[in-house]
Amino acid sequence: MHELGIAQNIIRIIEGELVRHGGGRVVKVRLRIGEWSGVEPESLTFCYDASIAQTMLEGSCLEIEHVPLRCHCPECNKEFSPERFSRACPDCGETRTEMVNGTELEIVDFEVK
Repeated sequence: MHELGIAQNIIRIIEGELVRHGGGRVVKVRLRIGEWSGVEPESLTFCYDASIAQTMLEGSCLEIEHVPLRCHCPECNKEFSPERFSRACPDCGETRTEMVNGTELEIVDFEVK
C-alpha cells in the first residue's frame, strides 16, 4: 500500500512548513488527486488518519479534490474526457492524445489556527 508512504510524506512536508513559519495547529489539509494518479483516495485518507497521531497534524482532516482525466488531441485540437480505457479522440479517432489533467497528486494548501 503506497498510500501509507504518501501520507507520511505529506505529513513531513507540512511539518517542515510549520517549523519554517513558526508553528500552529493544522486543522485541514487540502489535496488534489487525479483520476489516473494511481492513488486511491479512500486508502490515502485511512493512512493519513492513522499516521497523524503524535505529529503536528494530529486532529486535522484531509480534504480531497478529485480531478477527472482530460485529454487533448493534437490532430483536431479537441479536449475531451476519455471513455473507459481508451484515450482515442472521440471526434477524429487519433490515438496519440495527451493527458492534460488527471494525473495530479498535489498539496493545495493547509489551514492553520
